[in-house]
Formats: sequence, C-alpha cells, structure tokens
Amino acid sequence: MKETERDSFFNDIRRSANGNMDRVAKTVGVPVNILQDWVNGATNVPYIALQRLASEFSVELPTVTELRREFQQMTQAVAPKRPAVRMPSHPGPVGGAGRGEAGRGEPRARRDGPRVSGGNDYEPLRPEAPVRRERPARPERGSRRRGEKKDRPAKQGQPKQERKQPQKGQRQPARPSRAPLPSGPRVPKLSAEAAYWAGAVSAAGRRDGDILVLSADRRLGQNYAAIWSSRTFELFGVRPDLSFTADELCQEARLPLAGLEDFVGRMDLKPEAARPPAPRWVWSNPDWKKSFLKGLVDASAEFIREPEVVMNLAPLGEPLRRSAEKLFASVGLAPRVNEDGTLSLAGAETVEKYHTAVGADNMKLRDQLKAFFGRAGASEAPVAPMPPVAPLPETTTAEGTQAQTSADKAQERGRGRRRRGRRGGRGRRAAQAPAQPGQAAQGAPADSPAPEPHQPTEGQPPEV
Repeated sequence: MKETERDSFFNDIRRSANGNMDRVAKTVGVPVNILQDWVNGATNVPYIALQRLASEFSVELPTVTELRREFQQMTQAVAPKRPAVRMPSHPGPVGGAGRGEAGRGEPRARRDGPRVSGGNDYEPLRPEAPVRRERPARPERGSRRRGEKKDRPAKQGQPKQERKQPQKGQRQPARPSRAPLPSGPRVPKLSAEAAYWAGAVSAAGRRDGDILVLSADRRLGQNYAAIWSSRTFELFGVRPDLSFTADELCQEARLPLAGLEDFVGRMDLKPEAARPPAPRWVWSNPDWKKSFLKGLVDASAEFIREPEVVMNLAPLGEPLRRSAEKLFASVGLAPRVNEDGTLSLAGAETVEKYHTAVGADNMKLRDQLKAFFGRAGASEAPVAPMPPVAPLPETTTAEGTQAQTSADKAQERGRGRRRRGRRGGRGRRAAQAPAQPGQAAQGAPADSPAPEPHQPTEGQPPEV
C-alpha cells in the first residue's frame, strides 16, 4: 500500500471517528501503539484489519499490491501441539531380536536414522525433550499477610519453641485504639477546660493584634507557658509558639487567632485595654466557676511562707478583681484587699482551704502547697499519711535499763525465728511497764535514794 493511500485512508477513518483513536483501536482489537505503527507505516497492516476498518467507518478500501500475511491473526497465536510419534505396526522382523534388544548396543545416531525392516518404513524417532524442572507451588494469596512463615530448621542446641495457639472460644483482647490528634483551628464547646484556659488568659494574657500572648516569668514558673500551650493544643488544635524574651527571664506562648475570633470575642479581650471581667458563660456552671478561678490563680499567684503564710495575686484591674472576689466567695473564701488594690489569701487555714477545695495545675504553685501542707490538693490523688510510731517509755532504774538492754539483744538474736521461742519477753514487758506515781521501782525500797547512773562493766556496751 502506497504512503499517500495509507495517509488518506487513516485520515478518513480519523475524521469518521471524530479523532478518537481509542475507538479505532477497539474496533480492530489491537492496542493504540500498534495502531500508531500502522498509521506511521512502521509495520504492515493486516488485510483483515483493512476490511474491518473500511466496513466499520464506511471508508473506501485502498488498493493493495501485496497480499502477504493477509490472513495473519492480529494476536499472538498459540503454538500448535506436538504431533504424537507414530509407532510401527509390529515390533520387528520375525525371528529377529526385539526392538529393545536390537537397539541396545547401537549408537544413538544410528538408532535415530530410518530403519527398513520387511518393507515397513516409518519416520525416525524425535529426540526427547529436555526434562523441565517443576516450579514450587505458590503460596496461597493472603498467607504472607496473615504472618505465615516457612518452616525453618531449628538451630543446633536450641529447641524450637512452638507458638501458643489460643484456645477455641477464647477471645483475643482488642487492641487499644489511638485517639486521633486534634486538627485545628476549631472553636471548642464550653467546658471546665475552656473555663480554665479563659481564666489563665484573663490573668496573664494580652492581645497583640491578631496574636494572643501569654507570659510566664520566674514568679509563676517559666514552664507554665508550656503547660498553657499544651492545653491550648488540646482545645483548639493549634499549638502556640514558645520563645524566651531577650533577657531570658520570661517565656512567652504566642497563639495566632485566625479562626478563633468567635471564642476570644466572648472574653472582650482587646489590645491596650483594661482586663475585662469574667465572661458571662462562666457563671452558669459551678464547675466552670471553680475552673476559671483555678486558672486565674495559677497564672497570677505567688506563695509566701514567711513572715506570714499568704498567697498574693498579681494586679488584675478593677473589673477582674471584683469577679475574683465573687469567685472566691463561691467556694467559701474571703480574700484580703491590699492597699495597692491586689488580692491575697492570708493565713495558713485560708490557703489550705483553697488548696483542698480548688487545687492548682501550675507545677510550681502545686509543689509549694503540697510541700507545705504535706498532702495533695483537689486536682491530685490523695496520699494516705503514714501512721505515727509511738516511742517506748524511758526507764529510770538500773535494773530496768539492764533488763531492756538484754531484751533488745535477745530480740536481735531471735529475729527471723520467732516461732522457736520468746526470748526476753518477761524482762521486756517489765522494763516497758511504767512505774505508778508515788511507787518505787521494782526491787528497791520506798525510802531509798535515787539510784546511781549505770556504770558499764567490762565487755558491756555503754548506756545511750
């Protein structure tokens, strides 16, 4: 087929198919790359394909000068089966040796040649095909996923440990599902955690444009900024940036307010303005009021032991100070108003009552209160105090002292073998029994003078 006729033929087909070559390839049942080879003239086009394209797209069949391979299949043909070897009509000539015996000592080249016996000709035997190695069977689909492993030989000297199989009906414990990490920014629901966050921001936060900044100095503990940052991430799904100031005396947590304007707007926190009072939604729930008060105190209080047990709050401003007084009154506390307008919880009883009723999440303040009062606060698990140990009564007589010393020695010798006998029991009980007032010690007259101090003898330890 000439090049001009081929180009004209395929251009007409492309025009009839609206340029969709995939449709043309599906018509003749070949891939698109083979169809492109036909269009470019890289390979010959089968005559069957030309006829099918011409009839399908109503195009005139071009003149073909060479009809080689016109009936060739467009897909790879399956190789024909090998014909069976035709066996002779009889094993061999009469009176001669059998086929196996006759060809046993002959060379292979001679045996493969044509044999004529009694006028019966047959085709030579074809050489045997090489032995094909069998491939191992593939494992079932999904066996690798289930964790099935091939049996490997156990190492010498080490017995193979069999895996314990669960009994029938025994339910396997479910794997703990990990909670998905919060993604933000998002506005949380009103809760005790949100009230604590709002209290901390009201006391130590400020608004710098579209950024909310919380500062924590050494008075509060510089790690409080990191605590507030973790709570912010749990609530809003956004983690603030932590950085130190130039003098490294204060750590700041900076939170961008993009997407959080609705929640922060409820607090009326504005740049370069006085600190607003507690939000209205805080007063609708007792737990929210207590959480807001805890956040307010954690972000502004300082605990002092001497000369007076007191917990001073930082300056809060008039609106927020009034809200703090009402919140303290809701838990049964009456704060003291200082001359500079700040609030304080004065007295060990007042501070201990706050520690027991409200508690603290600021690590520095919590450790100070726990160390001073010797017990955990409201936000920690209570620790049972150790029972006090009563000291043994002192003895005033030499006989009692000597009896106690011998009883202690007997107890040390008999430690760990109490069931064998009770040594020094009488002497110990007699030594521990206190003398009644007006009654002399055992073994001494009533009008005898006070006994002399015990003088250690040779080989006896001195009195302690």
